[in-house]
Amino acid sequence: MAQLRARLCGCRRGQSALDWCPGGEGELLRCVHARLEGKEAWERRQERRLVAVGCAADTVATADEGGEVRANGSVLRDVGVPIGALCAAEVSGDPWIAFADAHGVVELWCRTGRADWKRAWKDQGDASQCATCLATWQIESGHVAIASGCVDGRVRIHVVQEDGNVERCALEAPKGWVRAVDGKGARIACGGDQSVVVWKMEEEGKEQAGRVARAAEQAAPPPRLKFGSVTFRIRKEAVLHGHQDWVTSVRWLSSKHEDGKYSGDRINGSKEDAGPCLVTTSMDRSILIWKPDQRGGGLWMNVEAMGEAGESRGVGFFTAIPSEDGRTICANGYTGAIHIWKRAPSGKGQERWTPVPGITGHFDGVVDMCWGRTGECPWILTVSADQTARIFARLASGEFKEVARPQVHGHNLQCVACVKREGCPLVYVSGAEEKVLRVFGETKAFRGTIRNLCHANVIDDGGIDSAALGASVPALGLSNKAVFQGEEMTSEISAEGYPDGPDFATLFQPTVLEHPPLEEQLQQNTLWPELQKLYGHGNDLFCLAASHRGDILASACRAQSQMTAAIWLWDTKQWKAIGELKSHNLTVTQLAFSPDDKYLLSVSRDRSFSVFVRKDGDATTRYELLDKVKGHSRIIWTGSWGPNSHMFATGSRDQSVKVWRLLEGGRGVAESPSCILPSFEHAVTALAWAPLEDRNLLAVGLENGDIELWDIQTISETWSSQKVWGASEAEAHCAAVKRLCWEATEGKLLLASCSLDHAVSIFEV
Repeated sequence: MAQLRARLCGCRRGQSALDWCPGGEGELLRCVHARLEGKEAWERRQERRLVAVGCAADTVATADEGGEVRANGSVLRDVGVPIGALCAAEVSGDPWIAFADAHGVVELWCRTGRADWKRAWKDQGDASQCATCLATWQIESGHVAIASGCVDGRVRIHVVQEDGNVERCALEAPKGWVRAVDGKGARIACGGDQSVVVWKMEEEGKEQAGRVARAAEQAAPPPRLKFGSVTFRIRKEAVLHGHQDWVTSVRWLSSKHEDGKYSGDRINGSKEDAGPCLVTTSMDRSILIWKPDQRGGGLWMNVEAMGEAGESRGVGFFTAIPSEDGRTICANGYTGAIHIWKRAPSGKGQERWTPVPGITGHFDGVVDMCWGRTGECPWILTVSADQTARIFARLASGEFKEVARPQVHGHNLQCVACVKREGCPLVYVSGAEEKVLRVFGETKAFRGTIRNLCHANVIDDGGIDSAALGASVPALGLSNKAVFQGEEMTSEISAEGYPDGPDFATLFQPTVLEHPPLEEQLQQNTLWPELQKLYGHGNDLFCLAASHRGDILASACRAQSQMTAAIWLWDTKQWKAIGELKSHNLTVTQLAFSPDDKYLLSVSRDRSFSVFVRKDGDATTRYELLDKVKGHSRIIWTGSWGPNSHMFATGSRDQSVKVWRLLEGGRGVAESPSCILPSFEHAVTALAWAPLEDRNLLAVGLENGDIELWDIQTISETWSSQKVWGASEAEAHCAAVKRLCWEATEGKLLLASCSLDHAVSIFEV
């Protein structure tokens, strides 16, 4: 009945958060955030979030914050010690997985064919040698190497040989913690504070070191490893300086040759070893590609540079992972985005790394959302605990993408509502963990972007001519400042050129996008101006609702008393408070206007709901309490009106959904519910009634992430309910569903859901 059309989610902050999983025509990017393996990753394991992923062969290995390590569902380790690092590699076609915990223990697991997983090696270590990063790779003839970068500033190398013997040595790394390590064939690289060290393994007796190098090695003998009858020494090949902040990852970039071998795969200096490339990332927002000088001499050069352009407020990259064919690089950053670069022709027979639209989305719980519309194009506006508001729309290609980021705040956002008055541009109001409501207005640049990307008919429905082109944020400012046509500022203007002084130089410039936006464009060029601030609440905002005709806004904040639990009403024309509705004793958890705007429903933590009726006067509009009912035995989390404005549903922590009916003549709410759905296994956290005239279809969201559709039928005053659809385990969320919203477009119904698992899902019904 319902099909999942999009799941929009960002990547968690941190290293080991994404990896390539080879197989099939292309390669599948696996990213770890709050969800990866469906409900198993969250709900059924005490809500423990995944922190690391590694892919090899047909295996996906994950580690959660509780210390459990799994490989394709098989539990390798279930100990309550946090995992500090995890990696995977393919050795002779079989997957090998290595992981290290906070006590310094390092384990290596393998699986041969279809056999069960077995532990190939374990090092007890100690807390002073705790590994912050790991790398596993095949050296040659079945020897598997493990490199662990430790907090004591050393890289420890262990080589597990075919006969089970383990050779080990330690390499002195840059000053401070080793934050990144990787190995490929004969070379090992690690990164620390702003520098990268490259070592190379050479068979003893075949090296061609100069006199100075030989003298230095006599004074400080290099580490050695022995495989059978052959001894290899590990010499420091280069120290790379180019980053201005912590180096967060190092990865070898391989390119495949016609014989199937990869560059850097051979220990004994063959032609395949002539051109290794190293990809490094840093918190300075840069990604550098290093390569040894072809003229020899041991000099390594920075041959390519990528990263976040402009004056964005991002904090850098955590990991960059090259694809197996060496033609794609993905990196996860501070804002939850997965950046993607591809190797593309640049003319004159040369190629260069070109950024392409990546994967964007929230990287913390999504707490509220609402549908908006620009002309004939609907879009979904979401707010999150990651302190951003984001707009997702269906592009002309049919996929949903983030097209704007109108608000980047300094507090966790909590609630949002779109307001559209006839003859006026659309605005939205957001509330955060503060006492102020903020009003933001649609821009001309956003309308142009929707027209270009969605191929939508964007008609002028009033007031857009006076709207701002976009918005910018002063260097030391906190509010989005409107930028009108002809006022655009570019970074080439010096700070002295601004009349208000250098502290007020703009950081952003509005842009009408012609192609799906990059993360840098979303950060810098898609802000909406802040039009108003609304003051009145005494505590942090909790919920919002706007009337369908756009003339009234209702808001509520966190409360422990009837005075602070009052619902405030605002006139959206003058943006002034027009009244308070006092009924509840604790926090109002959700507000909802009936489709005809005649009634306002509020549900609360005090286990009751209230219905207010609209009274239109000559000069003002007000709502009066019609009825208050204690309808559940636990907190009521959600409520939703039916399409006829005479019935509504409430959902509670008591795991029940009740349908209520208004009495004729405006006499209040019926004493008992007209219909009670069968008890659910988890608390009900979200409800939304579909906008259908011939059918009562109710969407239900649960605390465990499930989403269900129920058909409510009435025949001769007899009410009945039937479940008609439920999201599969792969389609459902992994944490509590916070909001459900319907939107009718092109003869179809779209159901959007948001959850604390960081994801926004869109279903077509």
